[in-house]
Amino acid sequence: MPRTRETALPGLKVDVQEGPDEERLAPLLARMRRIEGQARGIQRMLQEGRPCHEVVMQLAAMRAALSKVGMALIADNLERCVSQGDDPRATLDQARDLLMKFS
Repeated sequence: MPRTRETALPGLKVDVQEGPDEERLAPLLARMRRIEGQARGIQRMLQEGRPCHEVVMQLAAMRAALSKVGMALIADNLERCVSQGDDPRATLDQARDLLMKFS
């Protein structure tokens, strides 16, 4: 049975023996870099005194981008658990818990 460890997202576990899956990780890291850029842009907007509606629109876009990263992580975790033949009940419980924490 593979050993797992908790990740930064509570309830999300990764296989310690396999290590990070670069193919799955690369798009998420790219999204996170874009989100990081959005955050810096929002900071600049605030410093420049940009109108509230412009800042709020960028905040909404950033929040949506973060949500997509979270959902991708949850979906990936669910897919891995199912493909590894983990206990279906435990897999569903974990997916439900992650979705509830994330929402």
